[in-house]
Amino acid sequence: MPGFYHLPSWRIEFSRSFRWVKLRSFCTILNDLSVVDFDNSSNLSEARKQLMDALSSKVPFCMSNDSRFPENDLYVCVDKPQMFAQVAEVIRVLATPHKMLTAADIKDYFSAIIRMRELIHNTGEDGARVVFCTKTFEAEFQLRWWSP
Repeated sequence: MPGFYHLPSWRIEFSRSFRWVKLRSFCTILNDLSVVDFDNSSNLSEARKQLMDALSSKVPFCMSNDSRFPENDLYVCVDKPQMFAQVAEVIRVLATPHKMLTAADIKDYFSAIIRMRELIHNTGEDGARVVFCTKTFEAEFQLRWWSP
């Protein structure tokens, strides 16, 4: 529906500064990361590449004053502090040279994946929401959509 966000422009710019991944894609990545073979350095490299590619892709929806957050999709904001910490931990372990990995590193890796799955299911009542639909995105970033 045509319309626009009635807001100070810094709010939309703030929301654009975060990295967003479609929930379905993020869950696929988590599933793939859950079965990484730590005995094979090429598998670790491939897993790291898959994660980095997802994180470095452009915002998967248009973010502007006259383009609304997608109404029929859910997105994970990977830069919310609690999610970012877990993503960073997974990247740290995957970037560790294969022969230097310890049992503690592998435990930390799987703990981070478990925590990411928990965060996805958080309703955000404590401010920890990382999955957004139109309504929750607009509430989080204090945006109001106006339709003429």
